[in-house]
Amino acid sequence: FDKSIAIFNEGLKLKPEDKYLLFNKADAIFSIGKNLFENGSVQSAKDTIKYGFELIDRVISIDPSWSESCYLNIGNTYLVFKDSINALSYYKKATPIAADVNIGTLYANYDRIDKAKQIWQQVLEIDSTVDLATYNIKAIDIPIGFSKTKKHTNQERFKCYYVYHYYLQYHIDYPFPVLFGKYSEPLPPLG
Repeated sequence: FDKSIAIFNEGLKLKPEDKYLLFNKADAIFSIGKNLFENGSVQSAKDTIKYGFELIDRVISIDPSWSESCYLNIGNTYLVFKDSINALSYYKKATPIAADVNIGTLYANYDRIDKAKQIWQQVLEIDSTVDLATYNIKAIDIPIGFSKTKKHTNQERFKCYYVYHYYLQYHIDYPFPVLFGKYSEPLPPLG
């Protein structure tokens, strides 16, 4: 990530108000924060994501039409940090379809599968083409596989459900897994 940050910094020297550079730099910062958090450096992780949030605030001030993607990204960051209250708060600022898919994922990752499934089914009643809701409902019944050489805590045994990361008219080009443990693996493709 250091190389990415250096590239973003060089670009921002030339175009300090470039929303694409700022947003992607924030995304890289959030990934660094996630790594710090997973390695037990909680305070460093919090300081790091705080800087990412400042970058996101700049993006919104430059172009308020980006607030949707920014709110989803902030919510996803809080979800990775297991801060469900703030994640939910930011998801609720987004458009209902994307917000509800992500809120369902939040519930699923806190083992509230019935609530998550209910939310995803409501999404599909509104728009039956929302692939992430369909995928997540099917994922409920997929068994979890683990490496026999690694020990897993209960927190690391969560399945990989998907969230909207960058909001693009209810759909994204690829699903973004929310991984709650170092050994979580994406689910296999569903037919």
